[in-house]
Amino acid sequence: MPIAKRSCATCKKLAGVFTCRGCEEDFCRIHANEHRQDLDRQIDELSIDHDQLQQNLIQHFDAKCQTLLFKQIDQWEQSSIEKIHQFADETRNEIKQICSEQETNLAERLKTLTDDIKQSREDDNFFETEIREWKTKLNELKDDLINCRAVSIQPIDDAIRIIPKLLITICNDGIFDQTTEHIQIVDNGKAIVHSHQTNNHAGARVQQEFLRGQHRFRFQIQHLNENKWIFCGIVSKSVSLINTCHNSSSSYGWSSTNQVYLNGKNQTGQKTYKSDMDLNDILEFVVDCDRQKIRLINERTQSTYELNVNLNHCPFPWKLQFNLHFFNDRIRFLAF
Repeated sequence: MPIAKRSCATCKKLAGVFTCRGCEEDFCRIHANEHRQDLDRQIDELSIDHDQLQQNLIQHFDAKCQTLLFKQIDQWEQSSIEKIHQFADETRNEIKQICSEQETNLAERLKTLTDDIKQSREDDNFFETEIREWKTKLNELKDDLINCRAVSIQPIDDAIRIIPKLLITICNDGIFDQTTEHIQIVDNGKAIVHSHQTNNHAGARVQQEFLRGQHRFRFQIQHLNENKWIFCGIVSKSVSLINTCHNSSSSYGWSSTNQVYLNGKNQTGQKTYKSDMDLNDILEFVVDCDRQKIRLINERTQSTYELNVNLNHCPFPWKLQFNLHFFNDRIRFLAF
């Protein structure tokens, strides 16, 4: 039985003798060579883009961490001379560590991509599928560099100190990385959604952990059942995540039903808290390790609530956690 001829994807002639494993298209001998040359051109462009990102990575952290923040610290230091040398040195070390952690994370991810591209190129073993994947990863790294959590400094009002110490504030892009059953992580870790049609409690935590400084997060309530029950707060990292994480020992935070949780215990009516969380609201959650406080701000109503955290009940490091109860309720982190 004669073999059915396949048409070339480029010239459409019934001369397709080579099949590309990447795009699964057939090509004649001439256009198979051209197709391969086009792949070589694409990876050349990808390499140029990659090299530019690598250079931007170095320039970004040098300029942002070493120049801008250190200049602010130097100005503050000179205004008080000897009394604040110790605080200035401590703050510089913290800034270095924060920026080093950010740079190391992005650099490691970039190196993994670099090695993958280099090895595939040396082996001449890449097709459209690999190039698409590399482009996606490169674009993700670009976005992460642009949206890299901002670092700022501000004085802490402290009547005990003659010279105020500097407070490091970090604006975070939250990433969910841990849940109990019935919660699904979506949008590359930016959002969670209650995925079980039977209404029940389910918990989720973010990737970051907190030991020092002030950390700010913004999130939006993108879906909320008419009964309106969600929880946001912190917990000690050492405590296991459970479905009723708001009741966990060391849990501190607020629910959308006027409930305040201190060390996992419901303190309804305490701290003059009256919830105004609603569908589509954008809220800011502040984790202040230096002053052992957490703060919740509703951007729509401008209401602000604050809790003191007892380190005996909730020791460092802290983790940010959420709890959803109703099917399809959804929370998503937003950039600043």
